[in-house]
Amino acid sequence: VNVLILGESGVGKEVIANMLHDLSNRREKPFIIVDCGSTPAGLLESELFGHVKGSFTHAIRDKKGLIEMANQGTLFLDEIGNVSSEMQMRLLRFLEDHKIRRIGDTQEISVNCRVIAATNTNLLEDIRAGEFREDLYYRLRVVTLNIPPLRERSEDIPGFVKYFVETFCSNKDIPLVEILPETIRTICEYPWPGNVRELRNTLEAAVALCPDGVLRPKDIRLPSVLEMDTEEEVSESPFSLEESERQTNIRALKE
Repeated sequence: VNVLILGESGVGKEVIANMLHDLSNRREKPFIIVDCGSTPAGLLESELFGHVKGSFTHAIRDKKGLIEMANQGTLFLDEIGNVSSEMQMRLLRFLEDHKIRRIGDTQEISVNCRVIAATNTNLLEDIRAGEFREDLYYRLRVVTLNIPPLRERSEDIPGFVKYFVETFCSNKDIPLVEILPETIRTICEYPWPGNVRELRNTLEAAVALCPDGVLRPKDIRLPSVLEMDTEEEVSESPFSLEESERQTNIRALKE
């Protein structure tokens, strides 16, 4: 069935979508990712549905869309809350009859794929504001998975730390870094506004910079109290997640 994954930026929605695919009977078929948030609205229709030669300027050959490429597999629509109202209608029609029509074509193509969608926005608020179709919402959320932010599941952090450090050491072909218990405590006490993504990036920097193969609390580059206060003020704005990642990048550049 279709699945809607909800959660803040960085909690691992794409990882979970990939896991759902790998555990399904479609695992041997394609897992196609569509980043609805970064693809310009004018290009998203062509990317999703494809087009035929000559249907518009620069359409010099037939192009198969990502939905068609996901046939028999899984289509992952990331940041579904960012698609336009016109695209919402086209997606709804596809979910209802599992058929698509390339831009400029008159023939419909049947596609059998499982749809997983994800968003970090509150779609119910968007529905009330008239920005998201209620019928599309119910088509997407046959099953809903709410992924809590990392600050609400701090018991998972030690496992993440061990996994990421082992992965980084293996990828960089260096001896396994020792993690002190006080380092784990320091990491668990931080709220991680950027969630698992911020934790992963912070640990990658710490592994690269720790001087003697031992990960100490001072090697974990966390923001100062002043910076955290600034981020809490920024969090009231609608761009808090982007601002949090921006502040993380600035801290890394300063280091």
